[in-house]
Amino acid sequence: MDRQQRAYQSLLAAYPSEYRSEFGEPMVQLFADRLREDGGGARTVLVWVQMLIDLAKSAFTERLETTMKSFRTDWWRILALPLAIFTVFAGVGNLAPENNLDAGPNWQLGATAYAVVTVIGLGLVIGGLIIRKKNRMVGSTMIAVGVIPAFPMTIFFWFPPVALVGVLSIVISTMAFLDAPKAPQSLAEPAQ
Repeated sequence: MDRQQRAYQSLLAAYPSEYRSEFGEPMVQLFADRLREDGGGARTVLVWVQMLIDLAKSAFTERLETTMKSFRTDWWRILALPLAIFTVFAGVGNLAPENNLDAGPNWQLGATAYAVVTVIGLGLVIGGLIIRKKNRMVGSTMIAVGVIPAFPMTIFFWFPPVALVGVLSIVISTMAFLDAPKAPQSLAEPAQ
């Protein structure tokens, strides 16, 4: 492989890795063929310009397609953490006495319990996002359980943004449970 081919091959880093592994060699071969057939002198510059324009357009398209595919399948993971953080702020904010003027005498116990549950939920979401890389089933299940403290926000239908957070938490929890693959069955089934 000559210097120009190595240079072109290094430019293929603009493509997603899956695309490079499948099409990288044929693309370098096409570049070499174009240089051999159409190159030479000033025409080599023209081949480079044409190949670079094509590379820029197609690499951008492939990156965009890969990103959109990832977002379509992983959007719920992207939103789980901000949702859990918002829920903690809502839970801790509920501890302020001015937010509970019309509450009964034991409001602080309930507000404290909800704040603790939201912090635990945030911990589960963070832990689930980390663990999911090694154990998809456990990580996704932790995320699903971690967003459950936001479910009660659906009752605030008079304040749509908060109610939307509650609905979103239900959707994220459902997506996370669906994402968790079934536990592998034991190879040694009990004899019947």
